[in-house]
Amino acid sequence: MGTNTARVAYRGTGQSMGDLVAGQVDFGCDQITNVVPQVEAGTIKALAIATVERSPSLQDTPTTAEAGLPEFQVLGVAGPVCTQRHAQGRDRQVKRRAGQSSR
Repeated sequence: MGTNTARVAYRGTGQSMGDLVAGQVDFGCDQITNVVPQVEAGTIKALAIATVERSPSLQDTPTTAEAGLPEFQVLGVAGPVCTQRHAQGRDRQVKRRAGQSSR
């Protein structure tokens, strides 16, 4: 990105958004659903959105590529380590209950 940054780990949006609004941190990355109300209230400014196209919720906010940061991507999906095992076990349960074989 051409600048040095430090990662600040938060346990949730409440604390991180509070610090952003209070000016305790220079910028943050969060889900659009958490950012839009603060942008609309005028307590923070959306600098860019890390999607391929602009969001209908933040139409005046450029994508990271449009803002000159095409390599900046923060989107991802995460879950507990056991998520896949849990989902597979749940799938087998449902199939058994339906009288189908999971094999």
